Amino acid sequence: MDRRPDSLARRLLRSLLLWYAMAQAGALLALPEGYVGAKTCGGCHPHEYATQSKSHHAEALHTGAAIAQFPFLPANTVSENSDPKSARFEFRKGAREFLVKVTLGGRQVDLHVDWIMGANDQGLTFFSRLPGGEFLEHRLTYYRRIGNYDITPGQSSNMSNTVEQAFGLPLTAASAAQCLRCHSTYLRQTQDGPDYDSVLPGVTCERCHGPGAQHVRAIRSKSADRKIQNPGKLSGDELVLFCGECHRTEPPPGTDFDAPIVARFQPVGLQMSACFQKSNGAINCLTCHNPHENARREDDAFYNGRCLGCHGAQSTQRCKIRPNEGCVGCHLPKLTPVPHVKFADHWIRVRQ
Repeated sequence: MDRRPDSLARRLLRSLLLWYAMAQAGALLALPEGYVGAKTCGGCHPHEYATQSKSHHAEALHTGAAIAQFPFLPANTVSENSDPKSARFEFRKGAREFLVKVTLGGRQVDLHVDWIMGANDQGLTFFSRLPGGEFLEHRLTYYRRIGNYDITPGQSSNMSNTVEQAFGLPLTAASAAQCLRCHSTYLRQTQDGPDYDSVLPGVTCERCHGPGAQHVRAIRSKSADRKIQNPGKLSGDELVLFCGECHRTEPPPGTDFDAPIVARFQPVGLQMSACFQKSNGAINCLTCHNPHENARREDDAFYNGRCLGCHGAQSTQRCKIRPNEGCVGCHLPKLTPVPHVKFADHWIRVRQ
């Protein structure tokens, strides 16, 4: 065999390995044009793929047919509230389907769950595509902390008057598309609107870095232009806006910026923080979060270390109360803006 580094045999072997990885990822069969799939990315970036593919981002969306992945979801009947006349919801699981039977005022309607949103870090919200091009965010969400169902965040806690109200929150096609875009890697846009059958569930490599086919060709040809998007090279302002496309850069209209619900939208608080503003964006999302891994929600020591990296012994802005520990407990407290979920307040201040 020719031992030269760039021999024909070696190039052929690399091409075959690349073809196999792309086939395994489904790129030759089902992926949209220009996309190669996360498994192909993992061929050159094994560490990032190993952690990201198991992350909450990657698990942000599932089809209802994937219900077998959620053995912990209780198949039971719950009421909207303690009133005996309130709506009742019966959750039923099949081998490849998830159904919710809604009963109120003598009427019963079965709703087929098309999508399950969330990685069960906080919970799971159910989403249906209804006849006539309408969409539905279900009335009840599964919450990990209680191991059961309760009202979906953002929906009214008032008792439903009709079975239609008990279904949940109707969504326009535009709102539904936005939900799916932020929970998926790809959603094809056509002249007639989004193609919902094209969705690639979960936020994986190509959601943030862009389609990878040109990048693969550039690497193979040893091009100086790698043909890939690297969000890590964005400025602090640009990066916060980039992450904020899904994590939000503005609270819901009419919301007081100081309201606890704003903690749910981390870029909003971060942009208002002195850390972000006085550093001209040098303190940004990547300062504390590795985008290829989960946030370390229970690891206060890690985030304290990030704070002390700037506010340590040599800093003139050192805390006078607890200079060497306890930073996040005071300055990034965990809030419960809606029942059963917690978010860290990224305003980085002491709440009064």
